[in-house]
Amino acid sequence: MGISAIEVGTVQANGTTLHYESRGEGSAILLIAGGLADAGQFGEFSDVLGRDHRVITYDRRGNSRSPAPEGWTTTTVEQQSDDAAALLVALGVSRPLVYGHSIGAPIALDLGLRHPATVQGVALHDPAMMGTLADPGAVMAVLGPVIGEAMTAGGPPAAADAFYRFAVGPAIDALDPAVYERMKADGGVLFGVEFESLSGWLPDEGALRENRVPVRLLVGAESPPFFREAAEWLSARLDAKIADVPGGHGAAFVHPNEVAQRLEDFIGEVGR
Repeated sequence: MGISAIEVGTVQANGTTLHYESRGEGSAILLIAGGLADAGQFGEFSDVLGRDHRVITYDRRGNSRSPAPEGWTTTTVEQQSDDAAALLVALGVSRPLVYGHSIGAPIALDLGLRHPATVQGVALHDPAMMGTLADPGAVMAVLGPVIGEAMTAGGPPAAADAFYRFAVGPAIDALDPAVYERMKADGGVLFGVEFESLSGWLPDEGALRENRVPVRLLVGAESPPFFREAAEWLSARLDAKIADVPGGHGAAFVHPNEVAQRLEDFIGEVGR
């Protein structure tokens, strides 16, 4: 199936304005970005999935083309997942597969836990969930200086650049340069509003064990090891499989066909 033109627009959802992009036809897939949350980072990945599906991406609240609501200075995973649920209602999308990347993963997971009737399944790619780690301080001991030194040298955009290069490595070169410049401008939101509250979220273990929404965990073969640790913690409590994908944290940017195939495999299993 060919890819139709990209529909671009905004909706009012959960008290905020969200920029969204929709392409393709067929069963729906919602992609939730992590830090520096710009729909544009999923360009080629969305195109691959859009051959057989309707693919919806969006800028999370306060990021890029989704303006921050007046007085918005804090957020929660629950607020973010309610945004996603309201976006689906506004677009008339029923029971998509939801893919969450990095700190988009806890948002996708919470969407499935608290709004189970609205989703077909949830795929969590390199979940950035510090609260699940045995020693989150060890990660921050490495990441903190990277962010801090760049923040001192060039403010939030420079810190965003240093952070993203640490996370995704050379995969950053696969992003459209204009999109990446726009993403870096979201550094103030990432470090001032989102990072601690979203990456530090720890789901209720009882809710995880009672979950009936299908979950698949994806981990980059070359991703930093703390992503696999988080995936294994979730796998043990959700009885969910872990599937490896080639590359590192930016696998969807440089290996879009392979990551898309993992989602297709999951969709096939969910639909049985």
